[in-house]
Amino acid sequence: MGRRLGLIIGINTYQDPTFQPLQFAENDARALAQWLVNNQGGKWSPGDVQVVQGQHATHELLKSLFTQTCLQVALPDDLVFLYFAGHTYIDERSGQGILAASNTSYQDPTTGIPLITIAQQLFAQSQAGQILFIIDSFQSGRLWSARRASPYDFSPLCSPAVTSALQQQPNRMLFFSCRGNEFAPETGMQKLGSFTHRLIAGLCGPANDPTLGRPTIESIYSFLQGSLSDQQKPQIIGQINSPVILAGDPLPDPSQEPVASKPQPQVYHDTPGSQYPQGASLATATTVRTQQNEPSSGPLVNHSALSAFQNTPTTDNTQAVTPMLAQAKQLVQANRLAEAIMYVEQALQASPQDTEALTLKAQVLGTMGRLQEAFAVIDQMLQQDPENALAWSMRAVVLNNAGQYQAALEAIERSLELNPNNLEAYNIKTGIMEHLATTQSQHGKTGELAAKLIEESNKEEGRTRPFWKDAALQIVGLLIGVVGIALPLALPGTLALAGLVVSSIGFALYCIAAIRGAYSKGIGSALLTIVLSVLLAALVGGAARFGLSPLIDLVHKKQELLGAIFYAAVALVAVAILAPVLAIGSFFVGIPRRRKGK
Repeated sequence: MGRRLGLIIGINTYQDPTFQPLQFAENDARALAQWLVNNQGGKWSPGDVQVVQGQHATHELLKSLFTQTCLQVALPDDLVFLYFAGHTYIDERSGQGILAASNTSYQDPTTGIPLITIAQQLFAQSQAGQILFIIDSFQSGRLWSARRASPYDFSPLCSPAVTSALQQQPNRMLFFSCRGNEFAPETGMQKLGSFTHRLIAGLCGPANDPTLGRPTIESIYSFLQGSLSDQQKPQIIGQINSPVILAGDPLPDPSQEPVASKPQPQVYHDTPGSQYPQGASLATATTVRTQQNEPSSGPLVNHSALSAFQNTPTTDNTQAVTPMLAQAKQLVQANRLAEAIMYVEQALQASPQDTEALTLKAQVLGTMGRLQEAFAVIDQMLQQDPENALAWSMRAVVLNNAGQYQAALEAIERSLELNPNNLEAYNIKTGIMEHLATTQSQHGKTGELAAKLIEESNKEEGRTRPFWKDAALQIVGLLIGVVGIALPLALPGTLALAGLVVSSIGFALYCIAAIRGAYSKGIGSALLTIVLSVLLAALVGGAARFGLSPLIDLVHKKQELLGAIFYAAVALVAVAILAPVLAIGSFFVGIPRRRKGK
């Protein structure tokens, strides 16, 4: 027999509000996938089973995966098993049945998966020896009511073209169940959808074919017909000539039914494998049990019953520890975590190194948000057994919850080194890498934003002090200084002191503007200061050359002007020399700043 290839899809939430949120679709997909790859369940190869759920299940990805699985991977001896849990509807224009992906628009059928395409292209062109497609869907849209022959009839989804294509193709089958519609809500059993819960229960043994000792499509159909309500009873279109074997060897105890845990919000939303309904005694929806028979690390972050550990042997005082751990698990199921910890502590007092007790303690502490304590317990487990792949996975989850994504990635990679066949560990790694990529992207954007803000700040600073403003301040300051000097000469006496104050303010303003302009604007402002000072010096020189004799005559007539004339001469000469010197010095001091701002 060839390979068994599985593509398992579950979608609870849709972008289009036309499709109401579902409760159990993603749980069903996870549970069924885990049962398929479980060594006590379907015994499928983990590498041959793909799980897509939540917002990741876009129509682009689903079309690609359907094509890849059916047309590119499947060979003549292979069984292809497809499973879809979500919404289906009938296109009001074409009348064709559509599988709704997470980003499907009800008004645009091209964003969904048409059933006619699956029947006429994928089924017809695939080399696979057998293709079974289970569609456990919620019937959405307005056309169902008008076309149903009964309250839960699925025939409206299959147009005459789909039915005709399936009748002409051997070993191709569509297997329908009604998850709900406008008449009936979605129903569940132990946090799984009713159909999938009973399907897994049947696969565990009750649906075995009495001749083969294994469940076949015919025996599963008969079992579900007798154990489900009218809403979920399966409806079949197509035919498969040879038995379809979904399970490996029969389970040793087929009379029991799976016990599903109580799922809670999970760490890796929309990431396959982060939470599984559990029941190790039947291997229904537990973690992937590898050759080492490891339990799952997923429930570390939710309120699961953790019953997957009930078959894990303890090391010391087994008889004393077992009932305490059983009580603790019941309390976890009831979400009474503080009481559960008490029983776990009692178990550890009896057997301090009991692996099952330590695992349960770490998971419950992680669920309660006590990450440091959970981390300490995991360290203890790794000290006892450094090659405990489960402990490394748990360590990765705790580090991820704490925001230490790089360390979490290293821990999960170590887990995969020890157990490369653990499907859930790969899913945990995917979630960690998504967080790490998001964080790095945010940091990169923050750096770019900071650089942009600095650049804008520098530009803004340049805009607030344009060249003309510094130049105007220099000219205004120089004019005020000259007016201040002229006041005592024109109006001697009481205005002498006022002229001294005005001239001091004007020349100070001139020098400050020269310094600031040369520092921030560079050589242009410095040259302006030099030009103004040269003009000032020329004014003093011209007065000395051509106006010296009249000034001497004026002093002889009015001796009180001698002080004012002396002050004017000294002040003008000092400013004419000091201002350019300060501007040139400021120009050189500001070179590094101006280069940095470019």
